[in-house]
Amino acid sequence: MKIVLLKTVNQLGRVGEQKEVNEGYARNFLFPRGLATVATAAIVEGFKARAAAAERAKERELGRAKKIAKALNGVKVTVSAKASESGTLFGAVALDQIVAALRQKGVELDGKYLVYSEPIKKLGEHKIAYKLADGSSGQFKLIVNKE
Repeated sequence: MKIVLLKTVNQLGRVGEQKEVNEGYARNFLFPRGLATVATAAIVEGFKARAAAAERAKERELGRAKKIAKALNGVKVTVSAKASESGTLFGAVALDQIVAALRQKGVELDGKYLVYSEPIKKLGEHKIAYKLADGSSGQFKLIVNKE
């Protein structure tokens, strides 16, 4: 019996793959658990269309990531925060502040791509790393000034 997998099944295949399986295995195991359906022409075409749409979305995301990486090359962003006389901030620099400062420089970057290991609690220059969806990574400078 020809089936199309609706979910990834160990030792059988991934979502959208067409497989030939025993009828009993399909009817007693795969169908009741919602793991597969009978491979009809309409279902196969639907999976092909979804795969093509996912591929186009992935290409758009990769293009966007390359554009962001190019924009972040050598950029310096500045944020202001309240600090003591010794240069220690009363709070940490928030991720939203960094994203807003990047937005002012014309870089639309989601905060989930920023990587820093410890909170920024001192005035001065800090290096902030980023890792984008396409796997590219780098750093930019964040300058924290006293408010």
